[in-house]
Amino acid sequence: MKINKWYAKDKFLTVTKKDGKLIIENDSNQEGKLFALKLIKSKGKWLNISFNGKTLSGAGAILSLVNKKRYRIFDTFLGSKSSVAKNKVGHLIPVIIVKPNSKVLIDDVVIEKSEKKEITFNKFL
Repeated sequence: MKINKWYAKDKFLTVTKKDGKLIIENDSNQEGKLFALKLIKSKGKWLNISFNGKTLSGAGAILSLVNKKRYRIFDTFLGSKSSVAKNKVGHLIPVIIVKPNSKVLIDDVVIEKSEKKEITFNKFL
């Protein structure tokens, strides 16, 4: 499922859409957060995450999966693909956290459920 709709919680974030991509600019000295308007139900399945984009300036951004109690369950970096363990059960909210004084271009955020782990980092890890 591709996530297209985001809510900027912080007033100091500037979010613009251009050609189906998001340009997020954070000019403050603190992290800014964009919340997805979709909940993800991870009922005993693997979540395969693709967080595509690039950093235009600054330290960049991360994608976090947060539960209803606001605990960070999983973090992945901009321009990466990863899998979340299937024992993370419940409703999760995707959140883009933009680092201070950064500007990023987000191509897309895709989160898919599957019965097996699709992305591995290294067979020796």
